[in-house]
Amino acid sequence: MPKRVAIVGLGWMGSNHARACNELPELELSYVVEPENVIYPSAGTTQVLVSVEQIPPGAIDMAIVATPTSTHEEVASY
Repeated sequence: MPKRVAIVGLGWMGSNHARACNELPELELSYVVEPENVIYPSAGTTQVLVSVEQIPPGAIDMAIVATPTSTHEEVASY
């Protein structure tokens, strides 16, 4: 069973992580969190949320924090 992944931040690095998640059968890109209201081709058909608070409890197995370094602690502490 694939690990369910959320990616927080879909800029350059987050897009690379999304592409890798979509290529690896052992991972399932379940959510992308990005507050900007734009279309992200690298997210594919994955639901794009505007906040980590919108991820349902227990809905993911792991998260990739791909936000600016100065925000990692805040995002990861949620």
